Amino acid sequence: MSDLARVKAAIVRILTDGNERRRYRDLWNSAAFEIGTEISPEAFETSIETLRSAKTILLTTGPTTWVVLAGAAQTIEPTPGNPQRGAKLEKHLMPNLDAWLRQEFVPNLRVGEHHIVRDTSAGGAAGVWTRPDFTVASSRRFRSTNVREVELYGFELKRADNGSVIGVHEALAHTRYVHFAYLVWHVPDRNLSKSFDPIFSQCARHGIGFIHFADPNRFETWITELDPQKASPEPFAVDDFIADRFSADDNDRMRSWLEGE
Repeated sequence: MSDLARVKAAIVRILTDGNERRRYRDLWNSAAFEIGTEISPEAFETSIETLRSAKTILLTTGPTTWVVLAGAAQTIEPTPGNPQRGAKLEKHLMPNLDAWLRQEFVPNLRVGEHHIVRDTSAGGAAGVWTRPDFTVASSRRFRSTNVREVELYGFELKRADNGSVIGVHEALAHTRYVHFAYLVWHVPDRNLSKSFDPIFSQCARHGIGFIHFADPNRFETWITELDPQKASPEPFAVDDFIADRFSADDNDRMRSWLEGE
């Protein structure tokens, strides 16, 4: 298969597997991640134009260029008129995720002697998809060898109207730095979400944990639908992430964990 054929196949697969409409730039990033290599502007533009000419996709114009699967509805689910009520912006959901991690997730971890929960959504080095919204650092000691290590859990948060397989790819990208990656999605009414099954399928396919909740303030509605598979990030990448995303005090605490203090 030629490089352009791989790009075109990735574009169609992404649009078919999840929401049928993508921002041009987001689709470009997703296609590159899907095929495992960078895509030049020329190659992506040629692929898009070829698919458009074949009437496989449509392009919308305006402040943002959208790529739409031909025959798909021209709205993003859920829309303002959709009964998916109770949607909040991600920044308004961050305190709820913080509280849930501290009160529910960390106490129920089966392993780990010490834990740190941090908002890692901002700051640090710039990069595409390098910032889990929250990261949990947990120390682990192996009884048979007395070896200690720090394991990282990353959480990508999505508001109700922003859930798509792109979020799965974002969480998957975090496995370059964290050992366990989760997608966390606000779903006020699962019955009204056309994206739920595709997102579940892609999380299962890529070993990403999947957490969803109906009411951010009621922890009994938070459901861990899938547990993640453990990734194997390079140790130097983990070290750089910890140094970059956690405070100096946090770094000192983690070193003390490893030294057994």
